[in-house]
Amino acid sequence: MASRRPALRLESQSEWLTVFDPRDWTVRVPTTESIEEGTPLRLDLDVDGWAVTLRGTVVRHHEDPRGVIVALAGSERDKVNFLNGYLRGGLLNLREKRRLPIRLAVTYGAVEGPTNTFTKDINEEGLFLFTDKPLPETSRVHMLVTVPGRTEPLSLMGTVSHTIVA
Repeated sequence: MASRRPALRLESQSEWLTVFDPRDWTVRVPTTESIEEGTPLRLDLDVDGWAVTLRGTVVRHHEDPRGVIVALAGSERDKVNFLNGYLRGGLLNLREKRRLPIRLAVTYGAVEGPTNTFTKDINEEGLFLFTDKPLPETSRVHMLVTVPGRTEPLSLMGTVSHTIVA
């Protein structure tokens, strides 16, 4: 079975409470697409401009509104806990530097060659990349970052400061 990648865009933070069920860690995803039960998927969730990708499996169909119920993978627990705290306003930001949650396309030099991904957030000291192909810590990396309003991507060099593996 091929993995699907539907998008779930929520206009406000309170909508998360209507689609997420904390009792069984499922998310109701409206879609007109026919997706079979048991299909693994990556859910592109956008809540009021804050974007995250969640992995899960379709466990059943939902008719009102039409869509599917997705059971989130156990590996997504930290993301969902962060998201729940963020949406309830209960997060304490213990970082020294504030981060701008922005999704920008990035091409970087991975071990196998150029790899496309995107940022989770950025600040004046660096950026956080989502990737299935992380480089070892302390690796030097060349990145091409696509920025809205620019015709050419920014060419940046950086050092991998840390890696988080799901």
